[in-house]
Amino acid sequence: MTTLPERIQALRESREWTIAAAAKRAGIAPSLWTTIEQGEGNPRLRTLGKVAHIFELTIAELLLEVGDEPHTMGQRMRLHRERQGLDQGQAAAASGMPREEWSRLERGAHDNPNWARIQAVSTTLGIHPGELVYGVKMT
Repeated sequence: MTTLPERIQALRESREWTIAAAAKRAGIAPSLWTTIEQGEGNPRLRTLGKVAHIFELTIAELLLEVGDEPHTMGQRMRLHRERQGLDQGQAAAASGMPREEWSRLERGAHDNPNWARIQAVSTTLGIHPGELVYGVKMT
């Protein structure tokens, strides 16, 4: 199971950001970022909000443990997108859909997406539509 410091470090590294670059984006000191990645101290909720924001996540999504199985299609979308080092805008552009729609799908705020959208997302993420929808690895 991945810890929060490991998750934050993995998210930063997947975007090829230095600690200084990530800290600057979040509006916090690089020393504070280092402290968070090293698992020292307890960052304030406001700080976690800033960290989550630069990765286009909510605090709840940031705290979702990577080691846990994602239970919703949106969680699986986010997990596969992050593994590829894409932000929501890049993934949406690659799929041919508006960023706002991609974001709604990831948040689970878009009920019953049509088959064309499911195919566009699964193609963009390089996974089978069944894995995206049902969480079952397909070959």
